[in-house]
Amino acid sequence: MAISVRAERRSCPSWCTAEHGVFLGEEDHLHTGPDVPLTDTITARLCATIDPDSGETDGPYVIVDSLALTVERTLDIGHTLITLADTALDVAATDVVRPG
Repeated sequence: MAISVRAERRSCPSWCTAEHGVFLGEEDHLHTGPDVPLTDTITARLCATIDPDSGETDGPYVIVDSLALTVERTLDIGHTLITLADTALDVAATDVVRPG
């Protein structure tokens, strides 16, 4: 049974930018957000699958290149990066360059 674009869009998360109706079947149930550039070569995006009949959701996940991360794991990594950046700022603020 083909799912109409109108029915599929009702179950779309607000962040979904996928063009539903292009693929038939399971592929059309994939919801993806826009690419978010992290570096010049690395992007991240949200992704989830929602079954239009049952409403069962798999995700959302944060996709970083080809790595799929749970929201919890993404938060852990984000907090770790912030801690590292804060430490780097503290070190930069307290390090005194001495003439040598």
